[in-house]
Amino acid sequence: MGSTKGKPTDSKLHDKITEEIKQQTNKDGSGKGQMAAWKASKIAKEYEAQGGGYENQSGSKNEPKKGAPAHKSAAKKSAETKHDNAANEKNKAADKAHEEEGEEEQQEAVDQQEEKDDQAESADEKEKATAGKRKRVRSGALTTVPVIQQLTSSSQTAPQPKAAAKNATKKTDKPAPTKKTRTSTKAQEKKEAEENKEAEEKEENQKANEQVNEDKSEAAPEPQVDADADEAEFDPEAVESDEDVVGEKDEE
Repeated sequence: MGSTKGKPTDSKLHDKITEEIKQQTNKDGSGKGQMAAWKASKIAKEYEAQGGGYENQSGSKNEPKKGAPAHKSAAKKSAETKHDNAANEKNKAADKAHEEEGEEEQQEAVDQQEEKDDQAESADEKEKATAGKRKRVRSGALTTVPVIQQLTSSSQTAPQPKAAAKNATKKTDKPAPTKKTRTSTKAQEKKEAEENKEAEEKEENQKANEQVNEDKSEAAPEPQVDADADEAEFDPEAVESDEDVVGEKDEE
């Protein structure tokens, strides 16, 4: 409980004395545990007697002095009230500024978390795309094995000239697909990135297959012409001249 002289400097001592005196009864034995005017006066005297003091409090009735109560003037009470109101307004403004600052920090934290989530999502998509690319490359390498075997067997039976193989390889070359212009929307950018990646992967696989074909063609032996066989097949004596044919007709 407070005092008309202001705020007690030793609140524990003041509360202890207050409780002890409240338990006293009136002369007729009533009023135990209840406050009365004579109990309030006795509490103040006992509190001051045990060394307690007071601190000025806005709106208090008396001055914060020991001894007989000294009433505050109306002007002093009004000034204290205005001061307290100004202090309250200042505290409210400080609380509001602190609250707004906390909201800004919270929003900044939310923005940072969203940015981290976007980066993590982008990294995850990139990792998935890389894994898919590696898988497709491995799959393409496995499918080229039967082709290599077929080329090897065909080159042993009917080898082709190196120049013809290079010309055939050049005919299958295709211009590199151009990347589409990126648009402003995020969805279109993502779609274009996927298309570009797919085109690059196709181009890389095609180049790998062409390189394999070219390497096998270079390794195949060039056909050789058997000069002895050609000379053996040609017999000049077996060819009849025009004069022999004419002579045979005249004899007939």
